Amino acid sequence: MAAMGASLSSIFLVYTGQSITQVFFVTAAAFGALSLWGYTTKRNLTGIGSFAIMALWGVVALSLLNFILPPSSMFEWIIMGAVFALSAVLIAVETQQLKQGYYAFGGDARSLAVMTNWGALNFFISFVNMFRIILMFLSSRE
Repeated sequence: MAAMGASLSSIFLVYTGQSITQVFFVTAAAFGALSLWGYTTKRNLTGIGSFAIMALWGVVALSLLNFILPPSSMFEWIIMGAVFALSAVLIAVETQQLKQGYYAFGGDARSLAVMTNWGALNFFISFVNMFRIILMFLSSRE
């Protein structure tokens, strides 16, 4: 967590305050809409979530390959776009899983506490990933 905090604090040295604020609100709106869709949809998203996790591992492998091959900015943009799309899918899936878990563990306070803490951590990581990617795509540097 300390490393994540240090990397997030460096954003303020590179990007303008206005860019950071605008991207934060865009990310919050996108996160809220995706979470709302995951909560309200009747479609079972478990299969899509499994596919997204496997695709995310593929993107991790591609990003490691990017370190070996000569750097390509187009390849980096493709990787960031894939991470953004997969993070968006996972937000909806995780929201649906938390909703289903809430009903499954209805009376067990300890299980609900573990589930909500795990969900909060996953949502935090997804939000930070989306924020950084949108910041890279849309913002201006100082």
